[in-house]
Amino acid sequence: MRPFSPESWFIMSYDILLFFTILYQTFFSTYLVTFVPNGDMSYDNPFLIADFVADFIYIIKMLLTFHTGFYYLGEINYKHKDIAMNYLSKNFIIDAISCLDIIGYFFINSNMKAFQCFNVLRLYRIPDEIRVFEDYFLVSREISYVIRVLKLALVLFIYGHFLGCALYGLAYTNFDDPTNWFYSNGFEGQSSGEAYVTSLYWALETASTLGFGEITPGNTRERIFFVPQMIASAILFGYVISVIARILAEMSMFSFEARERIRLLKKYMKDKGVQKKTQNKVIKYSRFFLSRENLSKVKDDGMLQFLSENLRDDLIREINVRILSQCQMFTYNFRTKFLLSVSRALIERAFGPDEIIFRVIF
Repeated sequence: MRPFSPESWFIMSYDILLFFTILYQTFFSTYLVTFVPNGDMSYDNPFLIADFVADFIYIIKMLLTFHTGFYYLGEINYKHKDIAMNYLSKNFIIDAISCLDIIGYFFINSNMKAFQCFNVLRLYRIPDEIRVFEDYFLVSREISYVIRVLKLALVLFIYGHFLGCALYGLAYTNFDDPTNWFYSNGFEGQSSGEAYVTSLYWALETASTLGFGEITPGNTRERIFFVPQMIASAILFGYVISVIARILAEMSMFSFEARERIRLLKKYMKDKGVQKKTQNKVIKYSRFFLSRENLSKVKDDGMLQFLSENLRDDLIREINVRILSQCQMFTYNFRTKFLLSVSRALIERAFGPDEIIFRVIF
């Protein structure tokens, strides 16, 4: 994990806060509109207060966006006029419409509270916020796998939440009909929280294609609603399974490749009659080298070649100067200008455990 400057810590913390406030508002607003009856919500409710604070945080983010540079043709543009025009032409309209949810605060005990669902539009920011996490924390293969799995779980849960709200809303709009799924399956008299858990359970059960069968639609209207929903659920769950299978294949492929390289190396040394002591050293280094991500391959495999020459030189120079500045012999005896010139001549090499780099002969 890379070291953070105070500014980076602030930006990262604010992005994390924004990520969770968007998710909170998405779940709370749809839950309030769908499951909480009119007259059961008061303004001193802590969940409603937290929702209002989340709106305040999002409005601050909108204001900060007018002062945040953006990439254009590979360069960061800091001109305020260009920043404002870029935001106004892209995401400002969606953000402004999402702020209409504030109207719902004044009508939390009437059907006008449905205005709070406008903040669901802010979900479009979730992929960008997840990308921010990846930029800060995506430093190892294992973490990348975890993030990919968590993204799939989040997509499934959001889908299940919206589907559960839609299922309950379908029954709520026709509560006088005893054949609706909520009554016909014996769930009448449940509290708002219990009804939400029941609806979420049915939604995730259907989305995962498990279908235990203890909850079924009760009339033709609900069956018609379920037809496209089952098709969408099958597609989504199939996609999730395929991605997880791909992740597992990548993990096993890497470990298999490492084992196969070591096996061939052993066979090669045995056929050539290499001494056992040398074999052990080579195998130990190979396991060390293959068990970690070899960052030097970024340079060796040409992964930096797509960068412009100036940008590539700046990147290599900054990396090497940081290495030199960690050594007191260089920082105390040489100027920064000299270190910058020397940094381009540095050559990176990798050494294994117990390997002698050089001997000092007194």
